[in-house]
Amino acid sequence: MPGILVGSDCQIGPGSLVFKNIEDNTIYYTSQNFKKLKRK
Repeated sequence: MPGILVGSDCQIGPGSLVFKNIEDNTIYYTSQNFKKLKRK
């Protein structure tokens, strides 16, 4: 996101959206819940 500050030595997970500033030495991952759909 524009205007978001990410501190040094941070880890941000793939597909994670960051909406707030991230402090130094932070690990940030977003949990994603996917549903499997069965074909009929």
